[in-house]
Amino acid sequence: MFTLIDPKSSLHPWREAKESSDERPFLKIQLVMVHNLLVCGFFHEAVYTYLERICPRPVEDPWSELSDVEDLRAALLEKIANCPDEQPFLSRLEMLGQVYELDEVQLKAVTYLFIKTRNASFDNWYEEIPLKCRWGFLEAALGMKAALIKDCTDNARPLRKKDLISYADFGPKFGAGSFHNWELCSPLVLYLDFQTKSPWEEYLVYSLDPCSFTLESFPFPAKTLQTLSRLVCSQGGFQLLFYGRPGTGKTSLALTLAQLAGKPPLFLGLGSDNNGNRFDRQRALIGLQKQLTSAESLLIIDEADDMLQGGPFNAALPKAWLNSYLDTNQLGTIWIVNDWDSIHPSILRRFHFVLEFSEPKVEVPQWEGRVPEEWVPRLTREVSLDRGDVSRALETWERVSESGDSPHEKESCLREILQNKQKLVGRLSKSALAPVSLACDRSLWNADSDLSVLEVSISNYLQWLPSHRGERQPFSVLCSGLPGTGKTEWIKYQAQVHHKKLRVYRPSDLLSKWVGESEKNIASAFRSSQEDDFLLLDEVDSLLASRATATHSWEVTQVNELLTQMENYPGVIFCATNFFGHLDEAVSRRFLAKIVFRPLTFDQIRKAWDIYFPEAGSDSVALDQLTGLTAGDFKTVWSRWRFATEVPATAQIFESLLQEKKSKERIVGGKVGF
Repeated sequence: MFTLIDPKSSLHPWREAKESSDERPFLKIQLVMVHNLLVCGFFHEAVYTYLERICPRPVEDPWSELSDVEDLRAALLEKIANCPDEQPFLSRLEMLGQVYELDEVQLKAVTYLFIKTRNASFDNWYEEIPLKCRWGFLEAALGMKAALIKDCTDNARPLRKKDLISYADFGPKFGAGSFHNWELCSPLVLYLDFQTKSPWEEYLVYSLDPCSFTLESFPFPAKTLQTLSRLVCSQGGFQLLFYGRPGTGKTSLALTLAQLAGKPPLFLGLGSDNNGNRFDRQRALIGLQKQLTSAESLLIIDEADDMLQGGPFNAALPKAWLNSYLDTNQLGTIWIVNDWDSIHPSILRRFHFVLEFSEPKVEVPQWEGRVPEEWVPRLTREVSLDRGDVSRALETWERVSESGDSPHEKESCLREILQNKQKLVGRLSKSALAPVSLACDRSLWNADSDLSVLEVSISNYLQWLPSHRGERQPFSVLCSGLPGTGKTEWIKYQAQVHHKKLRVYRPSDLLSKWVGESEKNIASAFRSSQEDDFLLLDEVDSLLASRATATHSWEVTQVNELLTQMENYPGVIFCATNFFGHLDEAVSRRFLAKIVFRPLTFDQIRKAWDIYFPEAGSDSVALDQLTGLTAGDFKTVWSRWRFATEVPATAQIFESLLQEKKSKERIVGGKVGF
C-alpha cells in the first residue's frame, strides 16, 4: 500500500532515481530474451550491436572478440547470472497482475511490450525479419507458443477488456495483426520504468491544504450536514453526488468533510497533459479499488460532468461499465458536477446521497479577519458573489496590497476587484433587490385587500407548513398594479417581517434563446430554493403570457412548466406584474391571494409629502393636483433632490411631482388616478 503524499513535496518517495543504463532492474529479462532469440537462430549477427547498447562492455572484455554463437551464449549466461536483483520489477508486475487479474502468460506479454517500447532495437530487428518468421521471433522472445500470444489480444481477455493495450497500425511492414504492433498504455510504461509509484499517479492530485470553512458555514439544514458527515466517516464504499453551478462550494464542502473524517482527499483528474481519456480513467478507477480503502482516503472526482453524462467524447464513461462500477464500488467517493440533467437516470439512482448547491449564504464570517471590520457592512451590502468568487477576489487583493497604501486606497482596490468580478459572473447570479427602504411606511400601501389580514395568513401558513410539507400546498400571492405602487416593497417587507430569505427571479434569469433551456431554468429555480425561502417571480407577465396568443410551441411549454412548478412548490411564492391582463387564463386558480396595488389616496399623498419632504411645508401647494401618484414617484423625486447642490424650495418639489404625473400619463396613455 502506498502513502498519500503531496507529489510536489521534496520528500515524495515516488520520485525514485532511475538506475544507470546497465543496472536497470529489467536488464536480466532483456538478456534472457536475447539469449532465447540467439538459441533459436535469430540475428546473432545483430546481437553484438544490441548488447553494446544495453550492456556497456569493459575494455578488457569486448563483446566483439567473441567469435562464434557458443561463445556469445556463454557470455550472455554469465552476464545474466551477474545481473542485479529483478525483484523490484517483478513486484510491480505482480501488482499489475493482482489489480487487473492478469495471468502469467499475459504478464509475459506485458513485459515484452514494455521492453519493446523502451528499446527501439526490437522494432529494428522485427522489421528485418521475413513475414513467415515473425511469429517464430515472438515465440522465442516470450518463450511460449504463438496461440497463447495471440490469445492475449483477444477482446475478452483482460489486456483488451481493460484497455491496457492498444493497436498501433504502422502499416504492413510489421505485419498486420501481429502482436508486435500492440502497445502498452503509457501509465503502465511509466510505472514499470520506475518513473511513477503507481500506474495512476498521472491522474491523481493530492490536496493537503486545510479547508478554511466550517461545516456549519454551508447553507444546508443541520440534519443534512449531519447525514453527510456520518456517511463520510463510515466504513465501506459509498458515492455522493454534489451538483450545482460553479463557485457554490461543492469542492469546499468535500474538502471539509474529508478533514472532519480524517481522510486525505484524493482527486482524480485528467492527468498532467490534460489529454486523459475514458480508458485512462477506467484504468485508474479499477486500480484504485484495489489499492485504496474507504478507511484511509476519500476519493473526489471533480468536474465529472463529461464522465457521467455520456456522449461521443473521449472522457465519457460507458453507461453499462459505469453502472457496474458504482454497484461494486468499495471506496468513499464524491462526484462533483455542474449540471446533472444529462446524466442517465440509471446512473443517478446508484448514488447514496445527492445534494444540490444553489448559492452560499453571504454572511459576515466570509470577510471576518481578512478585511477591516468597518468595511464589512458596505461589502456585504454591495457585493453579490459566490463563496469561491469572493475567496479568489480576496486572495488577489491580499497579493497586491502593500503596507504603504492608505486604508482608502486598499478599500478602493478591493471594491474594484470585486466589481469587475461581479460584472463577469453577474449574469450567472440570481437577481438581487435593494433592502427595504428606510422611508418605507405601511400606511402608504393602497391595496384592494386588507394587507394586515394577509400578513397574518402567511404567518399561520408558515406554522402549518413544517408538519404538512408532503401535501405540497403552496401559499401563492399575485401582486399587480402600476409601477411604483409598492408591490415589490411590500413583498420585501413580508420577507423581513417573517425572517425569511427572499429569492428573486426575473425573466432575464430564466428565459433562454435555446429551445428547452427556459423550462430547465424554471425547474432549477424552484428546485434550488431552500425549504423556508420566499420566492419572488418579478415581471411574471413575461413568464406567464396567455397561451391563447402563443405562436410557438415552446411558448406554451414554458408556461406549462412554470404553472406546474408553482402548483407543487411547498412554500411561499410571490408574483409581481404591471400587466395583469396579459397573464394566462389558468393563472387565477394558482393564487390563494390576488392583490391589486393602486395609486395613493389624497390622505396618503399628504402623508407621503410629510415623510419624504418634512422640511418643506405643504400648505402652499395644491396636493389634490397630485392625485394618481404613487409612493414610488415620491421616492424618485426625493432621490433626485437628495443629490442636488442646494436645498429645493417647496414650489420646486411640487413642480417635480407634477412632472412625474405628466410622464406617467404619457406612458399609460391617459390620466392616472381615480
